[in-house]
Amino acid sequence: MAYSMRKTHILLIAILAFGLTYCSDDDTNPTDAPVTESSENAILPLEVGNYWVFETVTMEQDSTTTQMDTMKVVNVSLIGGDPWYRVEDFGTLRNFGKSTAIYAKNTESIIFPYTAAVGDTMNPMTESGILEGEVLSTELAVSVPAGDYFCYVYKFIEHTGAEYTFYLSHRIGFIRMEYRHEFTSPQFPNGYSIIRTSNLVEYHLER
Repeated sequence: MAYSMRKTHILLIAILAFGLTYCSDDDTNPTDAPVTESSENAILPLEVGNYWVFETVTMEQDSTTTQMDTMKVVNVSLIGGDPWYRVEDFGTLRNFGKSTAIYAKNTESIIFPYTAAVGDTMNPMTESGILEGEVLSTELAVSVPAGDYFCYVYKFIEHTGAEYTFYLSHRIGFIRMEYRHEFTSPQFPNGYSIIRTSNLVEYHLER
């Protein structure tokens, strides 16, 4: 799994790992357009120019590294007549009411439902396949360098066994992201472990 300072982390968590980038391989081509859609009350605010800066700590076998990562809403496009926002290194997203959906493989599906109940499940489609998701909490207190927040917690499991956990606060978005993958293989018969945690340091929202 390769990742760089900006295109890792969280995005790592989701991006590099999921490969949630929209690829136009059919007749539905996104077209850049000055489209806006209010996301003031959404769990994840989607406006061009919004960004979140994270401190990411990666523990991989016997090594630990720390780096800064930024996730930014870079543009808005029309797909099938609807506005979708490209979140750099994460994917193509859109708000439906207060919930957030993702677009992949010509399919749109809810990835961050809001409001929701603990135990609710989601199966969003990504470029690597369908993920098994569940709402773990709706009011978890989380402290990060940017402050203290009450968060919804969403956990997803990939077919490889990799786990992704996202902590989102209403009208703020990403607060913390976690990635964990422990596995064995012929190359690593005794097991291999990668644990990555990204905590919000600062953010900017266009409102």
